[in-house]
Order: sequence, then C-alpha cells, then structure tokens
Amino acid sequence: MKKLMFVATIALSAIMFAGCAPKDAIAGDHSTAKAVFEPQQETTQDQTEEVNFADAESWEEQQALTNQVMETRPEGALQYEPKGIYNLEGFKDKSYKVYTFEGPNDFYEVMMLDEEEDSILIYHNSGEQGVSFQSTIYKGGKFKGLTENYILFEEDDSNITAVSIEEKDNCEIGEYLYNTVSWNELTEQEKETAVYPNGYYMTISALEV
Repeated sequence: MKKLMFVATIALSAIMFAGCAPKDAIAGDHSTAKAVFEPQQETTQDQTEEVNFADAESWEEQQALTNQVMETRPEGALQYEPKGIYNLEGFKDKSYKVYTFEGPNDFYEVMMLDEEEDSILIYHNSGEQGVSFQSTIYKGGKFKGLTENYILFEEDDSNITAVSIEEKDNCEIGEYLYNTVSWNELTEQEKETAVYPNGYYMTISALEV
C-alpha cells in the first residue's frame, strides 16, 4: 500500500455557467487552477490501473469507468449524480485545501478552489482524472457542508445558505445558476441528511516538491 501522488487540471467555467451569470460578478479567471495532489486515502497500484481515465479514448470508455467508480460508492452515501470527468493535470503553482468526510461519505472530497472557500469542486478522488459531481461558486459564503440536495455555505453573519446541487431548469441571463434557500427553509428531512467535514489536507504545490 502506498499513497498515490498525482498531478491534476480542472476546467471550472464550462461546468458552472451554461449561459447564466453567477451571484454577484465573479472577478478573475476561474477557468483553470493548478496544483499537485497527494490524497489522504491509500490505494494499491492495481486499483489505480483499474480506474484510469487517462487511458479512455472514447466517451463510452469514460462512461464505463464512471460506472465502475459509482459501483464502489458505499450504501448510505449521498446519492449525487455524476456531472462529468475532472482533469487535474497541471496544478503546479499553489496548494489547495481539500475537505474529507467520515464514511460512508468518504467516497467524496470537496476541493476549495480559492482561499475564500466559496468556489468548490465535489469529486471522487481517482487520481489524475476521475468523476466530478458538482462545481460551483457562491460569493459571500464559505463552504460548510453537504446535504442530499444542497451545498451549505456559511455567511459572514453566521447564517447558512443552501445552494442547490442541481442547476435551474430555466435560467435567464443574469440569474444565478442555482436555487438558494436559507438553512431555516430546508425541511427537517433535508437537514437530517447534512454531513460536515471531519478534516482536510493540503495539496502539495510543485514549488514545494
């Protein structure tokens, strides 16, 4: 058993916007970010070779690998639908914070794509490439946790805003891509699904290697 070190690249803007403007104007270029990652979980070389998205040469092969990853999701984990394939190649210039969760939701990790922790990626750590579940920006909040249907962000006044995992069906130009509600507006059933990080690790910048 050994820790897998991998280099990774995320195209964020294509996942997030689909023709709608984010909540408040997002300053700067969020299309890519760069770093080198060392996941906390251990994996064998055989496991790594079994799920190697870099070798997939077609959409059908990527879908087969995605299905293979999804079959490993523990019973009782949050049931998010895959959104696509992340590609983390080229993350070399800074470190990133990655939040982890207790089982059965240790299947997921949430990467902070900025220091404010309002731009995030939910994914399953498969190495250089793998399955992504959502990428979103919520300005004015800081990542707090997850529920069955929402991503939780804590505002400066300590109030919690829940941002929908799924995009709006009909999003007008200038609208935020996701529905948002306050924590108090969530049903008790939704609140009971909430999970919070049990810790985090920092990715390793190439400048530090």
